[in-house]
Amino acid sequence: MDIDGVINRFKFYKHGGVDCTLDKDCIARLSNVVKQTGCVIVISSTWKYSNSLMDTLEEELFPFLPKGCVAGCTPNNVLRPYREEEIQQYLDEHSDIENFVIVDDYDFELKSFLNGGHCVITDAINGLTEDDADKCIKILNG
Repeated sequence: MDIDGVINRFKFYKHGGVDCTLDKDCIARLSNVVKQTGCVIVISSTWKYSNSLMDTLEEELFPFLPKGCVAGCTPNNVLRPYREEEIQQYLDEHSDIENFVIVDDYDFELKSFLNGGHCVITDAINGLTEDDADKCIKILNG
């Protein structure tokens, strides 16, 4: 899962800078996805490169999700800097994953990645909507 454009909607961006305020409605929708599916979350966002941004997630996201549902982050791989390659590497290293959904506001070639059947591309202005959450639930529940 990406962060910006998913649970940090672009309405929070001000004057070219970033406001790291996470949207409570988007977090509630994400929490519902986890509750409805029993899935775990893997962070694919560039937020994983910043200790302060990861601290923000620890304080403003993780407490509002079911306990233990955050499994970690995709690899920080300089040799494979493309998000879809980091996701593929994570999947390759975790062969026990039976089903997954990639949630991002930017395509990064994700629509063609694995034929697009595992992707929900959000609108960065609105973040994770009810419709997006429903799509995630349908994909994860098969």
